[in-house]
Amino acid sequence: MLREALQTDPENLAVLVSEFVALTEQDRQALTKLLSETSLAAVIRSANLVTSRSKCLAGLDHLLFDPPDAKRVGERDHLHRILERELWIFGEEYHFMNSERGLTQVLRTHLALEGLPEGKVESVKRWDGKSGRVDLHLAAKSQQHDRVRHLVVELKAPDIRAGRAERNQIEDYVNVILSNAAFASERAVWDFILVVTDYDELMDNAVIGPNRELGLLFEPEKKPGRPVVRAYVRRWRDLIDENRRRLEFVTSALEFDPSLAEGLAFIREEYAEMLPDGAEGVKE
Repeated sequence: MLREALQTDPENLAVLVSEFVALTEQDRQALTKLLSETSLAAVIRSANLVTSRSKCLAGLDHLLFDPPDAKRVGERDHLHRILERELWIFGEEYHFMNSERGLTQVLRTHLALEGLPEGKVESVKRWDGKSGRVDLHLAAKSQQHDRVRHLVVELKAPDIRAGRAERNQIEDYVNVILSNAAFASERAVWDFILVVTDYDELMDNAVIGPNRELGLLFEPEKKPGRPVVRAYVRRWRDLIDENRRRLEFVTSALEFDPSLAEGLAFIREEYAEMLPDGAEGVKE
């Protein structure tokens, strides 16, 4: 195997050997002990996961906040399609995902997780009789206390400063879940998050509770037989910084702090077909 590696990939093998030779005796002992508990492949995958996420955050930071490119970024054409593949930004626990579906499909997902028939369901409408579409619907059945958790993410383009219209949209979704008997459940928890670059004074005044940084907009009183429903507004800056803090311990241990260029290179490589045309610094 070593001979084959030398023949087919001598350059990379030389790098690996030089890195190993450069290890201190203490680091070699630590590596030997680590490999007795897990595989080198698993260590590599874990490190790659953390570094990839860090580069993704750096790239998103540019797309959302760099003035020339932010103007070209749309919520459905670009942000939506990227986030479908980076759901960890909203939480590790959401493994089941429906993307840009109508409220009727959201109901089918709810029924499936509750173990109820989902074949024939009545069309779900908003209070004005119109059908609504959610950007990202993430749902998971938690083993703890047999809870069914739903997260509905509503994305807005970087140039939109959220106000009354966006707040009303989220309130409409909340009312659909609370008023439609088909969503009745004691064990379901629904969190709606409106994700924006910034919001106006009216939206800021609407944020309730002592922890205003969480952006809680609505938390109707829990009623018997009905789910827990909450709605939030979150700034992209806060979401990116929170994820960076969660990764900070590992990235610090890895001595890895991605530059803007590395973040853009990651975005170019992973999402070339999903980026806005003419984005400066993003597409070659």
